[in-house]
Amino acid sequence: MSLKLVHETARIFTLDGRRRLVRYLLGRPEAESACVQDVSVDVREMKVEVERGLSRLARAREVIAVDDAVLSGTPCVKGTRIPAHDIAEMLDNGDRVEAILEAWPGLTFSQLDAAACYARAYPRRGRPRTAPAWRSRVPVASGEAALEELPGPR
Repeated sequence: MSLKLVHETARIFTLDGRRRLVRYLLGRPEAESACVQDVSVDVREMKVEVERGLSRLARAREVIAVDDAVLSGTPCVKGTRIPAHDIAEMLDNGDRVEAILEAWPGLTFSQLDAAACYARAYPRRGRPRTAPAWRSRVPVASGEAALEELPGPR
């Protein structure tokens, strides 16, 4: 809750003001608002959003399993060998939910949602993957080059 509060009030308070606000609310966890430096902050929406996120993460932990015997401990949807991070990457890349469910008919929408939530909360360990060099080159459409312009033997 404190992190959410600091993030939401970063443009309003100075660092000292944010610290005072967090100290105030840590001493009064049931407070629905706080007044610091003559500025009042309503924290009810933030609490609801944090609680909603935590319950969604708890559901994701129930759906995703980490077992050393399955893909060397890669987090997978329970009862499958489908990695949670792969599903999240497919969704981030713009793949349609329907296409993913069609590719893996055993999955449900709630399992996809849980995999995405889990992957955001627990990113892959290690360095991020780099794109292969061939992905940085822009392909030339065949209609843009005449046969005479192409290199090679004639």
